[in-house]
Amino acid sequence: MQRKGIWGSLTLIVLVSGLAWGLTNLHISQAQASQAVTTYNQWKKAYVAGKSQKYVKANNGQGATTAFSEGQGYGMLAAVLAAKKGANTRTTFNQLYKYYRAHRISSGLPLMQWKQTKRAGKMTSVGSEKNSATDGDLDIAYALILADKKWGSKQVNYKQAAKKLLAAIKAKEINPTTALPTMGNWATSSYDRSKLRTSDLLMGYFKTFAKYTKDKRWTTVAKRSQIAVKKLSARHKTGLFPDFIYATGSGIKLKAVKPYAIESGTDNQYGYNACRVPWRLAQTYKMSKDAVTKRALTK
Repeated sequence: MQRKGIWGSLTLIVLVSGLAWGLTNLHISQAQASQAVTTYNQWKKAYVAGKSQKYVKANNGQGATTAFSEGQGYGMLAAVLAAKKGANTRTTFNQLYKYYRAHRISSGLPLMQWKQTKRAGKMTSVGSEKNSATDGDLDIAYALILADKKWGSKQVNYKQAAKKLLAAIKAKEINPTTALPTMGNWATSSYDRSKLRTSDLLMGYFKTFAKYTKDKRWTTVAKRSQIAVKKLSARHKTGLFPDFIYATGSGIKLKAVKPYAIESGTDNQYGYNACRVPWRLAQTYKMSKDAVTKRALTK
């Protein structure tokens, strides 16, 4: 699934990274918090569209308006993290949440359809766009957990939504052999399940999911992801990860992909997908302080 050039999403990566980095620092100054809220509001004005259901625009004003589950996850994260900085974002979060719900694969399978395009005034998905993309689902699930912790689940049942989404991710987007994330619910053959988007190795999320659901399977996913991170970091002197790699077997054997084997010419390089890895590692280390993540991030 091709998703290169999503400048709004890349801008939001920086924003979410900045918001998340200082989240647990009790001594952060009022000025820094104010700047974070200002940056969030600037981003929202430029990239958030829709009325009762809001979505994150992936285009820069040229061509058809598109949205991705990836961007929706970033938007929901940004809204709840900005709230922790003092912004009044609950209404916006709920509007982003409503859009996610409106674009689930089905009411019984709450994974989000990975792409929507404005057609005849409505945001719709066609063909393979109705499948899921694991990265977006993971961020949406984590954002729902943060929303539950921030606002509670009496008015909107964020907790129930998070647990249902996590159950679907576990059933449809985790490789049963490697216990690593697949690219989406469409990855059902052993070959497709072996395709690993390296920026999906979110050990901090997986540990949080285990604690939140009391499901030990997520602890296994976290441990296996940590093994993969260690191996990926060791593959090159720079410590940079490729966008994608093949991962197979209980021992997590890694094999390089070729350009255009999955999405683009940077499939085997540090590109649009892997540029998120430093942020993901930093986010994980902030959450868990584990040595493996620190070594990979430092390198």
